Amino acid sequence: MGVVELFFFFKQKTAYEILSGLVGSEMCIRDRYQRRVHGILIMEITIFILALLAQGIFAEWSEPAQLAMTPGSLTTARDIYIDPSTGIRHIIYVTLNHSILGYSKLNSNNKVLFQRNFRDDKIFGIENSLIVGSGDGKGLYIVMGGVRWGPKQLRDKYYTESQDGGDTWTPLVKVPRDDLDDDHERDDATIMIIPNTNRIFIFYTRYGGMDTTGHICMVTKPSGSSLLSKEVEIYSGVITRPPVLSAEYTIVNSQAVLHIFYGTYGDENTELHYITSTNNGIHWSKPIRIK
Repeated sequence: MGVVELFFFFKQKTAYEILSGLVGSEMCIRDRYQRRVHGILIMEITIFILALLAQGIFAEWSEPAQLAMTPGSLTTARDIYIDPSTGIRHIIYVTLNHSILGYSKLNSNNKVLFQRNFRDDKIFGIENSLIVGSGDGKGLYIVMGGVRWGPKQLRDKYYTESQDGGDTWTPLVKVPRDDLDDDHERDDATIMIIPNTNRIFIFYTRYGGMDTTGHICMVTKPSGSSLLSKEVEIYSGVITRPPVLSAEYTIVNSQAVLHIFYGTYGDENTELHYITSTNNGIHWSKPIRIK
């Protein structure tokens, strides 16, 4: 009977009241955990979820849409971009034993409008793929990580774009690399687009061998250009393996400011550093250690 009373107690609350008390409730459950058997604890959490369902908090989830074009294959979601001007969802995922990058275009009702696969028989082990858009319903940009077949089987980055909202795409191209460093691998890429200018930035780490020496590199694609720029090295030194890299931008006085966080190995622990650029990556500030 006590369990039923608990259920109706929650049911009388509004959704806002339930959510506002969630942190406190979680703390109470955690504090009681050592004094209760697992069965009772699970029962309490289950009843709380049922109460949330009674409030209709989870009632707005849509029916699932099938995205993978290769039924029966293992599929892993990678990224989603929702165009603010159209509400169209653009989703990328890896399928068929990480040999295909799939793309699906859905409308605001989650109806699949278009699908296609990106596949290159010379590339396998597809991973770390990201998609961004220009926000105008047209420009879409994908950076994809993959391993190229060959004697060395190195990780590389590949790029494709669409200028008609995802209906047609350019062929996959390898992100430019320095031929002198052909034994290096690219890893942990991130891509972003600056609003209004539609300038593309791709950042990634590059390293080779088993040592900890590495590089943070950048390529760009100005608006209207059909080619990615040459590789530019931003940082050279000791970086973490696996790499730690994050890039963002802000707009200050109509000017884009680029921000990069990256990890290095210190004397005893890993360290996190931060650099910025106010001129599209031509010059970068001195690193600031923030951890």
